[in-house]
Amino acid sequence: QFPEITVKKINFKVKKRDVAVKDIEIDETINTIRSSRAKLTPKDAPAENGNQLEIDFEVKSDGKIIDGGVSRNHPIILGKKTLIPGLEEHLVGMSINQEKDFSVFVPEDYFHKSIAGKKLDIHVKIQSVKTVQLPALDKEFVKSLGKFDSIDQLVSSVKDGLKQEKEDKEKQRVRLEIIDHIIGHSEIVVPVHMVDEQLESMIDNFDSNLHQSGMELGPYLIHLNKTRDDLKREWRKDAEKQVKSMLVIHKIAREKNIKAEPEEIEPVLNEMIQAMMTRRGVVKEDIDVEKIQNAVSTRIINEKTLQFLEEHCS
Repeated sequence: QFPEITVKKINFKVKKRDVAVKDIEIDETINTIRSSRAKLTPKDAPAENGNQLEIDFEVKSDGKIIDGGVSRNHPIILGKKTLIPGLEEHLVGMSINQEKDFSVFVPEDYFHKSIAGKKLDIHVKIQSVKTVQLPALDKEFVKSLGKFDSIDQLVSSVKDGLKQEKEDKEKQRVRLEIIDHIIGHSEIVVPVHMVDEQLESMIDNFDSNLHQSGMELGPYLIHLNKTRDDLKREWRKDAEKQVKSMLVIHKIAREKNIKAEPEEIEPVLNEMIQAMMTRRGVVKEDIDVEKIQNAVSTRIINEKTLQFLEEHCS
């Protein structure tokens, strides 16, 4: 049962930004593809920039492990600076099985605000060191990717993919800004039980993602010195915002009579049922078809409502 909310008149516009793909972005993406097919050779010598390392690390702040601060066999290309600022410099010259403790100071303007400006204490162990030899960017390499006959075709495909990705991100930004504006100009009382249900869903999804990474929620929380209730407290504001967004979309869909038609639901429903039977080995009789159908219907209505808001508010 959805509570009644008051959505004030929608009379604003969100400006869409033009998206463009730079040559350097195309080059970086192609180099990433080449890196995925690189020849890796174990190296019995100290690590240097350009080597691929696998490391175990723990990162603490004030004696407590930070969110995402534990990893095992974490792969990096030394010198790419994909980890916390200052960390990789300490890895140069280390060898396989060597361990090291050190501290870094994170810049005040670092994009991860939770650790910006903080001193972090880090323990690392080098599990492997390998040299990296990229394949040459030639016709042979391009054809090995399976669907290209020339380097120009690869470049064109990469450019199209990057542009689509940027357009999708811009669409999400516009949608979020529209919903945030509506929430800020509406009267919404969020039922506690809906926030609690959303929190449970968020934690279940987080637990599922950890499983896919080979981790368990319990040990992960122990490493962070946190409990399930701690996560709920930290995520409560996000859960409230998500529930408000859901209530706004539901309200607008009802007011504008936005529905999911049977011909829209059926192909998606059949595809999901087929996937469950193929991947999980379940029989159709054991599948809650009505539950899946309701979820598909809700997803379609949400998408159509967001499309309606984009058309009228951007």
